[in-house]
Amino acid sequence: PCEPDKSKQAMDTNLPMPVTPVAEDSLRQRMTICQLQDVADSEAVTRWKPVCRRLGVRRDIIVEAEKASSNDRSEAFVIALELWHDEQGDKATVSVLVEALEKSGFNEVAKSLK
Repeated sequence: PCEPDKSKQAMDTNLPMPVTPVAEDSLRQRMTICQLQDVADSEAVTRWKPVCRRLGVRRDIIVEAEKASSNDRSEAFVIALELWHDEQGDKATVSVLVEALEKSGFNEVAKSLK
């Protein structure tokens, strides 16, 4: 899984250490690109289009993601998730993606985001 590079923080003592949010607050946080990549690399890739549709990703974005990825499902999924993320802004939260994953039957993937 993606993890932030802590090496720079360790070298610069003036930077604050990251705070791990409590679970309920983390669900309201905006998705990170790392989290999107982890989801795209999970078993959810097998049905990435239904997950994207549950997120409200438009059909043209799904088609664009497929074309841009040369039909690589994982790459298409991450492209679609990143476009959703960019389009939704602060509304692209962990809880929104968790709900879409759960409704698509990917409870374990959803649980890993909580």
